[in-house]
Amino acid sequence: MEDSDDDVSISFTGNQILFEFDGTKVISKLLDGNYMNYKAVIPKDFKSVVIVDKDDLIGAIDRASLLASNKSNLIKFTFNERELVISSNSEKGKMSERLNIEIEGNLIEIAFNSRYLLEALRVIDSEKIKISMINSINPIIITPIENDDYLYMVLPVKLND
Repeated sequence: MEDSDDDVSISFTGNQILFEFDGTKVISKLLDGNYMNYKAVIPKDFKSVVIVDKDDLIGAIDRASLLASNKSNLIKFTFNERELVISSNSEKGKMSERLNIEIEGNLIEIAFNSRYLLEALRVIDSEKIKISMINSINPIIITPIENDDYLYMVLPVKLND
């Protein structure tokens, strides 16, 4: 379908929707039932909240992912009072990088598949982001500082101690 200003006719029946435009008809079945309660799976009662520069974080994750294992792309975040230490360790080698952060709450150690983090971070249009966490096994919530109308939830990877 090309971008145009032509009219589109939309019709509903019991469980179908019909779009008509430019001599073409598209019929689709509507979803039955209720949409899942997605708000129930979004964590609340965070124990740690971190503010960090998004571009610095993307760069550090990119570099750490170069040495991460190919299967899980595992990178580790270790939070202390003023810094986030991002590290990876595989048969290719080890790396560690420190970023300045602002943190409130508990200091934790948590691991992620770097690819999932980068997918979320690269679409955020904000200079700084907020990372909210409960512990090392619950999902984190990433939100832009300038706009909290949307969020990204990323599941951690269990660390083998």
